[in-house]
Amino acid sequence: ETILGVLAVITVLIGVLLILAVVHAGGSGGELLFNGLYQLFGVFAYFMPFLFFSIAYHLWKEELPNMRPLTALGLIATIIGISGFLQIISKTGNYGGLLGALIDTPLLQAFSIYFTSIVLLGLITIGTIITLNKKPSLHILVTPFNALLSYLHTVFRKREISSKEELVAETLLGELSQEI
Repeated sequence: ETILGVLAVITVLIGVLLILAVVHAGGSGGELLFNGLYQLFGVFAYFMPFLFFSIAYHLWKEELPNMRPLTALGLIATIIGISGFLQIISKTGNYGGLLGALIDTPLLQAFSIYFTSIVLLGLITIGTIITLNKKPSLHILVTPFNALLSYLHTVFRKREISSKEELVAETLLGELSQEI
């Protein structure tokens, strides 16, 4: 119990140090730690303080989160996919870190950038589905599509032409024929 409390405090201190290092207020040790994490994980290094705070919370409560091995595998697949994709789109930067470079370099050597991007987006999607244990809803796509169809239906539907509209059309056609 005492050891878990001490570990919780240490992980909170590391999380605070990482937050300070992000804003360049963590000293040379904080900079070294943050730069090392950034080189490894890319932009995920900015989320590391939250990871440490989450670990500290569970250590303090003396309970392990109820995470299935498949959920952890899905989270790892999502992180690998995002790191690889960030590495591809950064071109000159190192947004995916070493992890992103390890995944995208062999894929780019074997396939085109387009196929590699699609594979990594697929990995992100699969990892997210496994992590959340839920299929994505197509409701987000269906609702705008239905709204577009409804609008097009109202615009292009057949309707009765009033006598006033016929008079305007005849007048315009008459003026056009006189000009020709």
